[in-house]
This record gives sequence, structure tokens and C-alpha cells, in this order.
Amino acid sequence: MTLDDLRNKIDNIDDTLLKLYNERMELVHQVGELKSTAGAPIYRPEREQAILNRLKAQNSGKLTDDAIDALFLEMFAVARNLELPEAVAYLGPEASFTHQAAESKFGALSAYLAISSIPGIFREVEKGTAKFGVIPIENSSNGIVTDTINCLDEYDLKIIAEVVVDVHLAFATINEDIKTLKRIYSRDIAFGQCRKFLQDLGLDEIEHIPVESTAKAAK
Repeated sequence: MTLDDLRNKIDNIDDTLLKLYNERMELVHQVGELKSTAGAPIYRPEREQAILNRLKAQNSGKLTDDAIDALFLEMFAVARNLELPEAVAYLGPEASFTHQAAESKFGALSAYLAISSIPGIFREVEKGTAKFGVIPIENSSNGIVTDTINCLDEYDLKIIAEVVVDVHLAFATINEDIKTLKRIYSRDIAFGQCRKFLQDLGLDEIEHIPVESTAKAAK
């Protein structure tokens, strides 16, 4: 089979996919109308997870589980935004771990609001500026995020889904010699996560300045 033959087959598959996507969106629209009549929520994470589990269980092709998650979570997000455009508040700035978690769950079409504090996210959702809020709640190496727990107790909001994000931190400086460093900026919880690393470099005694997020610290 030639390159042109293969490309033609891919084009035909893409044409079929487009037709099927539109058919799916029409069905989603009908589901949305029924939900609206019944007063049911548009976003049902347990339903989405059930679909993903079913697809991954029957998959026998080259797609990995992560690839299936990426493809279908984005499609779910597109479908939700066609029915009800979503504003999602997250702990900013852009490119923070919380932003990554939000995009992995709500897709590229959602409107994202970068909020500088966890209580601020709760306030934006409570007053309706954002439909959903994405907040950090627990870290495997440093435990519970206290601000989140306090806000869950203070605000009448509920957890409806969770996202697990692999956290990889980088130590960045413009100094050529780390022995000349006078202060380090980071999210407070990140200092705890990197305690041993900082101790090994002899940087545990210099000034540690907490900021709203590791992304802001990098700036």
C-alpha cells in the first residue's frame, strides 16, 4: 500500500469520525434537554468514568489507557460546553499543577479563571462566577492541604470528582553557584515536599518565601 493509499484511508476514517462525533453530540443534546427538564446536573463524573472503564476493558488496539482517557475526556468536555459553557476556577497562575488538573478534567474549551488563593476559588464558585472549582486537597508526600480542608468546612460546596496529578518539581536559579543563594520562592507545601532535597544541598537554613503557587515562584 502506498503513502497516498494510507492517507486516503485515514481521510475516510476521519470523515466517518466526524459524522459519528456529530451524531454523538446530537444524542448528548437530547440528554441535556431531558436533564434540564428534570433539573438534573449536566456534569456526571461517575457516568464519564463508567464509560472510560468500559472502553478500556474492551480495548485491544494500540491506544493505551492514558490515550483513551485523553481522547474521551476531551470529547466529554466538548459535549458539556455545547450544552452549558463552563467557567472553571483554579489555583493560578496559568500552568500551575491545579491548572493542569483542571484542563485534564474539563478540556480545552472551558473558560478558566486563575485565582490566587484557595479561599478565593471557593468564593468564586459560591457566588456563581465559576461553575466549578479545582483545588489541591492532598499530597502523597506532605499530607492534607489545610486551606482546602478549612474551606470545605466553611463553604456549602461539595466534592464531585477527583483528579490525580503526578507532581514533578524543578529547582531553578539564575545563579551559577547555589552557595550564593539567599532565598528560595515556592508554594509552602512544596518546601515540605522538597525538605530532604534542600537539606542535602545545604539550603534548608536560607530564607524560604512562600508564594501562591510553584508556577508563580518560577516567575
